Amino acid sequence: SNQLLRPLVGDYSVFGLAGQRHRRERKLLMPPFHRDQVKNYGQLIYDLTNKAAENLSVGDRIIGRVLVQDISIEVILRVVFGLNDGQRFDRLKMLLVEFSDLLQNPLIISALFLPVLQKDWGRLTPWGYLKLLQRQISQLLYAEIQDRKQQALSQDILSLLMTVQDEDGQPMSAEEL
Repeated sequence: SNQLLRPLVGDYSVFGLAGQRHRRERKLLMPPFHRDQVKNYGQLIYDLTNKAAENLSVGDRIIGRVLVQDISIEVILRVVFGLNDGQRFDRLKMLLVEFSDLLQNPLIISALFLPVLQKDWGRLTPWGYLKLLQRQISQLLYAEIQDRKQQALSQDILSLLMTVQDEDGQPMSAEEL
C-alpha cells in the first residue's frame, strides 16, 4: 500500500522504501526525533495550535479540515523546515495548501490506484497540476537546503538531518532531504 503514495511522496520517502535503503533512511532519521528534540517540537506545535485557536470565538463555524490543515502546514514549515515568515515561507505555504486541497480531487485519488491515469498533460489537468505543484515545492525546498548549507544550522528537523551521516560517512542527498 505504501507504493500508492510514491507518486505523491517521491522515490526517497521512507514510506516507499524497503530493505537496506529503508533501514539506512530510518537510521538517519532517528537523531532529529530524539526525546529531547521531540519535546522542543511539541512546545512549538502547542504554540502554533494555540495561535490558531486564538482566532476562534465561541459560536464560530469552522471547517475542521481547513483548520487542521493550516496548523499542520505551519508545523511542517516551522518545525520540519525551520522556516519563518518571509517570501519563501509564504510561497511554500500557498503551494502546500493547494497541493493538499488537490488531494481532495477524485481524479487524483483514482490516479493513485490506476497508474495509467498518472499522465502529465499540463497544468490544466489534475495530474499535470499536481506534478507542477510538486516541482515548484521541490524547487523552493532545494533552494532552502542550498541556502541552509551557507548558514549556521539550527534545531529544526531539516538542519539536524543535514548533519547526519550513514556508516560510510555519507550525508543525505538533497533529494533524500
